[in-house]
Amino acid sequence: MDLTKFLKQVDSEKLYQQVLRVQGVKHPIIAPEKLNETADYIKSEFEKYGLKTQEHTFTVDGFDFTFRNIEGSLNESSEPEMLITSHYDTVFSLLLPFPRLWGL
Repeated sequence: MDLTKFLKQVDSEKLYQQVLRVQGVKHPIIAPEKLNETADYIKSEFEKYGLKTQEHTFTVDGFDFTFRNIEGSLNESSEPEMLITSHYDTVFSLLLPFPRLWGL
């Protein structure tokens, strides 16, 4: 995959609007339903872009909650892979809105 060509297709305003759509409290103790809603949204958006999706679920000691990693694959080929990652939960002590200044 030509990374330069791929990055030229990125619409930074659309990315920003998607971040605004999911920002807010998504902590597994305070708002586990919001965390799951956000995971569902991310999976749905991946599928709209034609990505093959799968989930990796896991538990963490001390939490009565099943966590989900959402994975999206563009295609399976012999080309080098590109991995894009992001967290969609919140830190309990940092429940601030997403600032425009983060360079999106």
